Amino acid sequence: MDDARRLEADGQYGAALVAYQSCETTGEDSRFCAARAKLLKPQAADGYTGWTVLAGVRHRYRELGPVAAATQVQAALDANPTGPAASQLRAWLANERRLTHSPDAEEARDAVIRDPGAAPSTRAALANEEKLFQRRARQRYTAIGLGAVAAGYLGVALRGRGTAVSATPLVIGWFFLAITPALLAWAWGASDWPGVLATGSAVVAGVAVAPRAPAWLAAAGTASVALLCAYFAGWFDSMGLG
Repeated sequence: MDDARRLEADGQYGAALVAYQSCETTGEDSRFCAARAKLLKPQAADGYTGWTVLAGVRHRYRELGPVAAATQVQAALDANPTGPAASQLRAWLANERRLTHSPDAEEARDAVIRDPGAAPSTRAALANEEKLFQRRARQRYTAIGLGAVAAGYLGVALRGRGTAVSATPLVIGWFFLAITPALLAWAWGASDWPGVLATGSAVVAGVAVAPRAPAWLAAAGTASVALLCAYFAGWFDSMGLG
């Protein structure tokens, strides 16, 4: 196996394949050798051309930089879009463009998901990433809507008139809805205890100005403020929102 890995590192992929095949049925490294042989064997179809480009880019990435590296990989893919290394080249481009926030990152990711030759684990990972991206977008839009309702409630409450809620029930409510849960969360070692404190305090604040607005707006506004706190605390996923 050591000889095979050395040959592969030197770019002698044909010889490395033979070495991997010789050790894939014996010894404790047989599974590793079999996996590398399975990966390299199809690359012989184009004389390891695409694979050589990809391996060279990975090896000299710091020297090349992201732009030149992506250019070389894209050129190799364009030269043989159905070649044995095409799936690996597409996967590398998709990952690179995602990390560098390239404008065509979504197209590159979708190309890998649609590529039947791509590894199932790679396709699944990118598909899950797309679903997560869409969920985050929905959560942001939800937070914007909640913010609009909360802002409307605040505007109406500040201009409205009504009997103010006395301080005593507000203090009691703040203690039970904000202080006590936050202290318990902190005692249990939860790092998001500030979110617990903020959410409980938001509910108390919403109730405090409720008499200055219509009942339906007071309820919607209070809930919106509390949910906004939950959004910024990162709880939407656990709440099943978005």
